[in-house]
Amino acid sequence: LTAPSWPDDWDGVGFLESVQRFDLARFQPHPPGYPVYVALLRVAALVARVPMHAAVAVAVASGVTAVAFVWSAARSNVGERGAWAVTTLVAATPLAWRVCSGIGSEGPALACAACCAWGLTWAGRVRWVAPLALGIGAGLGLGGRLSWAPLYLGMLVLAPRGARMRAGGAAAASVVAWLAPLVSVVGASDLYRLTAAHFAGHAQRWGGTVVTEPGGARLLWLARDVFVDGLGVGSDVLGLGIGLALLLALGVALLAWRRARWRGGGSVAVVVVPY
Repeated sequence: LTAPSWPDDWDGVGFLESVQRFDLARFQPHPPGYPVYVALLRVAALVARVPMHAAVAVAVASGVTAVAFVWSAARSNVGERGAWAVTTLVAATPLAWRVCSGIGSEGPALACAACCAWGLTWAGRVRWVAPLALGIGAGLGLGGRLSWAPLYLGMLVLAPRGARMRAGGAAAASVVAWLAPLVSVVGASDLYRLTAAHFAGHAQRWGGTVVTEPGGARLLWLARDVFVDGLGVGSDVLGLGIGLALLLALGVALLAWRRARWRGGGSVAVVVVPY
């Protein structure tokens, strides 16, 4: 019901065009190609026929998948009542709601991240299935949203020692499964050239990053990206309400973390520092 009737940016137009013809040079889609997401769009289009409807179907299915993984992972740690609380908070997050009803690869990327979280939760107790889920989620996630690499790779690093090799092997196999066809279709040299040019545009000509343009202004933009684009804080009534809710949630989270026996500062650093 909340899905848009058309793409809200040119990237979305390129994704829809890629259902009929995959061409990175024409931004159908834009580099680096998002092969896992395009594959999901094409599978959904076999049933939905209209590319726009296929994109919405993929987004909604990704949201359902993400919520299911989050619920199962949370239930193993905080019980059924706690799992419903965690799942409700995740599903109601503006970012999650938006990407699970719109056009873009963030929906499947979120589902893959939730799959990784589920595998990481159970990796120390389920010998084979959980590490494989962790690795497959990370490998396919990289093919759907390469910019989320710090998150996927961080979760692989956090896997227990006994599960790390299995998870890493599954991730490598999953990457090969989408990278080999992508290189075959686009060509290795063209794929490198187009992706390098696109990255240079993002990192330099279109506004810079903390790395390429260090300084206090970049840190302010980073904070803006996290809280506005990431969590939905804004100057309107809804945005201000979200901001107040986040402050309340942050306070509760800090109290809970302080009272916890295991605080996991090193694990938090593995996930956060790369960003």
